[in-house]
Amino acid sequence: MQPILSANVAPRPYVSCIEVNKGHLAMQDQEIFLTSRDVIKRYNVSDKWLERREHDRAEGFPAPLRIRRRKFWRLSELLAFEDALSSSSTNAA
Repeated sequence: MQPILSANVAPRPYVSCIEVNKGHLAMQDQEIFLTSRDVIKRYNVSDKWLERREHDRAEGFPAPLRIRRRKFWRLSELLAFEDALSSSSTNAA
């Protein structure tokens, strides 16, 4: 397995397997993390929209994982959020 940070890290999305454990980074099963820029592109929204979703937890948008002042979202949590939105819109129709 390649190190998390190296000179030849592939561009986004990050495949980094990170878990915060007692202040240390630990490896776990493969997990894909998206940066703020990736999330903004995914939903075709502004950075202000993303900032509002972070602070308005009532809508169920996943919280970011913060690593050294950078924010990362787990792709699996974003997909679950999308599924919840699509199922709630299907139930409303």
